[in-house]
Amino acid sequence: MKRIIPLMLALILLAACGAPASEPSDSPAETPAAPTTGAQEPPEQPGEAPATPSAAPEPVAVEFALPDPGFKPDSWWLAESFGDAGQALMLTRSGEDGALDLKCWFNSMTERENRPELECGSFTALGYSGGGAAMDEEGALAYPALEGDTLTVTYSGGDYAATPERFTRVSEDEALEAFRAMPYNDEAVLPIPSRMTREEFEALPGLEREAEDRYTYDGMTLGLAGGSFSGDAVIWTLHSENAASAPSVRGVSIGCAANDALACFPSVVTDIAEVTEEQSFYGGDFYARGSVAPDGSGYVITVNDGRSAVRFFSGADGIIYAISWQRMV
Repeated sequence: MKRIIPLMLALILLAACGAPASEPSDSPAETPAAPTTGAQEPPEQPGEAPATPSAAPEPVAVEFALPDPGFKPDSWWLAESFGDAGQALMLTRSGEDGALDLKCWFNSMTERENRPELECGSFTALGYSGGGAAMDEEGALAYPALEGDTLTVTYSGGDYAATPERFTRVSEDEALEAFRAMPYNDEAVLPIPSRMTREEFEALPGLEREAEDRYTYDGMTLGLAGGSFSGDAVIWTLHSENAASAPSVRGVSIGCAANDALACFPSVVTDIAEVTEEQSFYGGDFYARGSVAPDGSGYVITVNDGRSAVRFFSGADGIIYAISWQRMV
């Protein structure tokens, strides 16, 4: 037993006198990387900026404007009450010789086949000094008379339910706000004439024929009316996805927000994203009316006055990407 104790002490001393312990390190010990699963992002290459999601395009502002009468007006007129909820706007310019340039747009509710319908009409006169201004192809005439700040109109012929007879001069701003509450009515401005001789039409530079009575020109797709009695080229439909060659209505253009387009008309729809089925926002069932409906992943806004229709097509982002015009009569 006495020999065993010294031997154990010797072993303890040898362990204490072994290799010196390593110096403590200032850097922390590395932690093993955690195992990863799934697809890994590729390493960034030198000089490459990290990818960022693309921002949605900002919509183009609507430049709301009065319709183009074909001349620069110097007076603006609103009709006094007439018919059933009648509305009328007239723009005029007085010439040095006393002649009058004028254009009038009017509308009122009426009853057709026991249904309430919206009826629209218009008439234009350039250099008017009497004799009546033609209102339509049926032979109806309007006879305007200007006296100070009052303008009166009498009529002959025609089958209109109601027509405006007395107008009061207003400011341009007042005319603009009143027009916003009026329906679309004979006001689309087309990038090319809707009627021209066949020779003029076929001479359009870059015109290409896709099918019978269907052509492309300057970013537009054109459909011609078949069998014109005069032999002229009469455009029946015009569709464009090019802002520079699209029909112009109330300052709405390609790139504008669909909701801003709706705000240019007397619309009860304020948010197009809430529309789940076709919905009328003014007018009746068959004559002049405005409507909005889902169209694929987007929407289509349609306004018509019984003689022509304009459609604004928007995508899922609510931005208008195409505008079309169609002759109806």
